[in-house]
Amino acid sequence: MRWKMPVAVVLLAVGVGAVAYAVTGGPGGSRASGPQYLTSTVASGDIADTVVATGSLGRATTYDLNFGVAPAVVSGSSSSGGGSGTWSVTAVKVAVGDTVKKGDVLATADTASLHRSLSSAQLSLAAAKTQKTVAKKTLDNASGTDAIRQARIGYDQAVSQYIQQAGQVSDLAVQISRATIVAPVDGTVIGVSAVTGADLASGPAVSLASGPLEVTADFTETDLPSLKLGQPANVTVDAINASIAGKVTAIAPSAAATSGSVVTYSVTVELTSPPAAARPGMSAKASVTIAQVSGVLTIPAIALNGSALNGYTVLVLGADGTAQSRDVTVGLVTSTEAEVQTGLQQGEAVVTGTTAAQTTTTTGGGGFGLPGTGGGFQRNGNGGNRNGNGGGTQP
Repeated sequence: MRWKMPVAVVLLAVGVGAVAYAVTGGPGGSRASGPQYLTSTVASGDIADTVVATGSLGRATTYDLNFGVAPAVVSGSSSSGGGSGTWSVTAVKVAVGDTVKKGDVLATADTASLHRSLSSAQLSLAAAKTQKTVAKKTLDNASGTDAIRQARIGYDQAVSQYIQQAGQVSDLAVQISRATIVAPVDGTVIGVSAVTGADLASGPAVSLASGPLEVTADFTETDLPSLKLGQPANVTVDAINASIAGKVTAIAPSAAATSGSVVTYSVTVELTSPPAAARPGMSAKASVTIAQVSGVLTIPAIALNGSALNGYTVLVLGADGTAQSRDVTVGLVTSTEAEVQTGLQQGEAVVTGTTAAQTTTTTGGGGFGLPGTGGGFQRNGNGGNRNGNGGGTQP
């Protein structure tokens, strides 16, 4: 009985050695695994090709509102400057960020001096009217060539004076009405220079942005040929964690800027339904869809071999694990995906890459450990040995 356990252990050790031999290919041998393919399954889906640029949110139209003059639409970065003269501000009813409606009063200025000037101008107008009437009678009653000529000159001068005084009265009346700044359209206040109790001589008293929110982004000249009015776009605003649909509404005819060798053009994307949290000035990323297909067979673009000029092939992995090259016809190809028109069927596996071949090698000092022994079984040219504590029993 005392020999049964050692024999069993020896037999078990021999069996493990046989497995090691099979795995390693024999004493000191090695066995390399074949190439391991990385694959992707041919699937049906949608593909979109996009170009991307960054910009900032703004409104379609910006107004500079000044005392004494009509509302001025701002063109680009230009400003209309100040109002007419110096105005003493009596009230400012809005602040930056306020939403206003057409007709809302935004600010007012003192008109006492204007009213005094208007009263004086009205008196002068009345006097000019009287002079015109007298001059007309003189002309009507004149006789003789010289008298008529002199009467005609006097009448023309009286008419001119009357027109001048009437224009002054009209101008003063308009200035008085424009001492109250009123919103010309619905919009958002984006700037306020007027201060209650202070004089305002230059700069717009209030700036108002109106119209739909839009993003103006600078796209590179290589993107420009692919951009068209009406193309769908998606605008990402990280500040409010929002992704907003839009469309291209304007493409600048001339370059916006040149940075080194990169030439860019300003492209405007109007936001379709922006959230209430979106504000002019926020940074945004505009992604414009320049081509798209739906319900087509798709594969990763990295699976393609070849070129658009010479044609494409892919490696298709068979059920036996071998890869066969196959010609394919492609449609839309982006940086990440490709549309396959012919050559593949849905569900097939295409090769996208391989892993490095792995080789396992055993040496005289290696071995397969027996569970619970603390040592290992070694098979080498000098014979086997069994140990349990780092030592061994040798024949």
